[in-house]
Amino acid sequence: MAVPILHVSRPESGVIAIVVTLAVSTFLLGIAALAVDLGQAHLRQNDLQSLADRLALAGAKGLPVINEPEGAIDQLTTTLSAVCASGEETGDLCPAGGITAAQWTDGDPTNGELTFFADPDADGAVTASDVVSDLSTPSQALRVLLPPATVQFGLAGVLGFDSAKIQRSATARVGTPLGSGLLPFALTPDDVARGTFCIAGEPALTEESGSLSASTGTSSPVRLTLRTRFPDGVPATGADASVTLTSSSWSRLRGVSFEGRTPGGTERSMVAVRTGWRTYRITVPPGEPGSTVEIRAHGRRGRSSTIFTTAPLTLTYTGSPPATDPITCDSPLPILNVGDLERSIRSGPTPPVLDSLLNLTSTPEISDALTKGLLQSEGNRPGRLIGDTGHGTLTTNGYPNVDATDLFRSAHLIDQRYGSVSSLKSLLQRGSTASPTERGWITAAAVRSHRLAVLPVMDDENLEKITSFRYIWIDGDSPGRGLLWEQGYLTGLEGYVIDPGYLPAVVSGSGSVGPYLGSGMPKEALLTSDLDSRPG
Repeated sequence: MAVPILHVSRPESGVIAIVVTLAVSTFLLGIAALAVDLGQAHLRQNDLQSLADRLALAGAKGLPVINEPEGAIDQLTTTLSAVCASGEETGDLCPAGGITAAQWTDGDPTNGELTFFADPDADGAVTASDVVSDLSTPSQALRVLLPPATVQFGLAGVLGFDSAKIQRSATARVGTPLGSGLLPFALTPDDVARGTFCIAGEPALTEESGSLSASTGTSSPVRLTLRTRFPDGVPATGADASVTLTSSSWSRLRGVSFEGRTPGGTERSMVAVRTGWRTYRITVPPGEPGSTVEIRAHGRRGRSSTIFTTAPLTLTYTGSPPATDPITCDSPLPILNVGDLERSIRSGPTPPVLDSLLNLTSTPEISDALTKGLLQSEGNRPGRLIGDTGHGTLTTNGYPNVDATDLFRSAHLIDQRYGSVSSLKSLLQRGSTASPTERGWITAAAVRSHRLAVLPVMDDENLEKITSFRYIWIDGDSPGRGLLWEQGYLTGLEGYVIDPGYLPAVVSGSGSVGPYLGSGMPKEALLTSDLDSRPG
């Protein structure tokens, strides 16, 4: 008889299944808890970063710092006190009594730290090598390191994660709003005093009816050019004429005088009044109809006081009155090499500058340079005057989409609580310096216009120095709205020199902020790349 085989169940297999299920469930629960807690920590980190950004911007409003960091620290602590008083969740940042001013600069990162940076190359970047250890060095940037904040974990404790420390920082700098940027030209003290500017290439004059000829030759480093039209010759009764002296460099010309010589050899001095940068108004004496007069200029050039005498400029007398319209500008400005200008800006407002200049003298050259920079696109960069800043665009001489903003017809650009638009225009035309009570007459919105730019002011006695900076507004009463056209060529620009005191001391919302150009210019605080955010 066969023996029956009995199958006995083993309870261990059920126990194993239960244990595995519980283990997996616990692990998944721990992972889920960790994910939740890490998500909360991430949100907390974002909140702290926002606070660091806010405090850095607040502290930057107290920049630049020279010897006394209290201004920046006061701005920072005032903002943090307001945050603490509002009840916002700040954790360790709002202990009883708050964080004292001394704690920000005590060298202890566990209670918060404030570090100042210089900007010796004026590029706006902040590096570890720019840290200011001695506050006698001017600083234009600061870094706010918050005290570490503790984030307590909940269910993640199952996996052994009880808490985490989070410490965030932010860096901000102060810069100068540049409008459409820094143009490669320079103002002279005369332009600032006059209140208007003019940038021009030398016009391509041609001899008309024997009334004008100029044999400049090559022996003299300085050339005399007539800028006033006399299509039918100089009146026999004499006339005023605008002339310009040009040379291969912008060294200062000193002791300039003019003389006229008739064909018979008679010489006479000529009355001359300086009207701008190397531009003079001379009084041409009376002469017989049909006769000529040769005009020469004498003087000294450069620091070595090299004596120069220009080649003669020959004018013919007729009985016709002179034309009253000048050719382009009566006061052309130095046209700088862009690279030289950028280097001069990077090294501060009063360094030795200008190793070379762009000697653009012909109308086609200056026209090509101006149109490429102002009206034509280059890669992804449009011309400086191209775009709409809220007032529409216009077409000038075939170029469309030119910013149509008018400083004196745009209500939100002028704060009329200070006075009428006509009063401001009159002050600008006279080159008047803004008084403290006129700060903000031109609103911060103006810095977003393409027609606002910045030019350096060159020292009138030493052309190797930049003494200050001024805003300019490109515009005029001519149909070209500040763009000067001659026979189809864009030969120059004109507009107003704006004392920066008419703008607010602190602005925001500008499209382009450059390096800090000095306390006389408006400033704007902005976040910049933080040291902790950089790879390596």
